[in-house]
Amino acid sequence: DCLSTCSWVPLAYPVGHSRLPTAISNDLLEILDEMVDCIKAGAGHILSIDAIVAESQDLKTMLIDISLRLSSLETREQSTFLEPKRHFRRQSKSRNSGNQEHW
Repeated sequence: DCLSTCSWVPLAYPVGHSRLPTAISNDLLEILDEMVDCIKAGAGHILSIDAIVAESQDLKTMLIDISLRLSSLETREQSTFLEPKRHFRRQSKSRNSGNQEHW
């Protein structure tokens, strides 16, 4: 985790001071460089999170679509399954009007 490893130091150095020693300038540059690296890493994590959220939304949409199709197929299957039985039973009763057999 970049935030826990960054050793950011508040900018206590006089940034606008014209006589900054070279060592302090190098320290500031190193700190700024480290801050930039951490910011880039954080931005990368945000982009990764956005990609995961987008993929999750795509999967949710796909799941809803599959669920709707499955429901439609089940409804169609039930109506197809029940139709021939009803039709068959009607024919059986009319053919065997004297028959005491029950379905």
